[in-house]
Amino acid sequence: ARNLWVSTAPRTSVLHYDWQDSVLLQLSGTKRFTLIDPARLQTAYPAVMRIEKLERVSPGVYERKLTEREIDNFPLVNVTHPDYERFPLLRDAHIMTVDVPAGSALILPALWYHQVDSFAEPGQLNVAVNYWFQGHSLATRFYRTLRENVFINCTLPAPPGQPHLCRDSVLEG
Repeated sequence: ARNLWVSTAPRTSVLHYDWQDSVLLQLSGTKRFTLIDPARLQTAYPAVMRIEKLERVSPGVYERKLTEREIDNFPLVNVTHPDYERFPLLRDAHIMTVDVPAGSALILPALWYHQVDSFAEPGQLNVAVNYWFQGHSLATRFYRTLRENVFINCTLPAPPGQPHLCRDSVLEG
């Protein structure tokens, strides 16, 4: 798969991982990747969650609804505003930052959590192209093992009388 990314700056793509290896070519502007080493994956509190969507009920009025579709490539932590009390393992994450200026490339292996911040000079666009490709099948087996043994299952209800680790909102379900 390939993508053309064009945006005004600043823009942020929140922390997530991709299932395939990728290469990004930065054409204009700069991207800053905040990365979490997958060897410390558990420090990002990986989770299986049901997608929540907003459904328009009238002009300017929306209701939150849980769908049956599950996602598992977005963790519970926020690397921009970390909550170490709620997610203490994050203190042990190996977090690194890589700047990718115009004319540079970044190869990003599958399963690396990354948040991407895009910057550009005033009046300019941030433009990049990336291509995802299938890496070694060992990564796929590794991922399945992690999902079965490490991920927090956010689709299950919280134990009675305890807050749900996966939810900040009042939406239950």
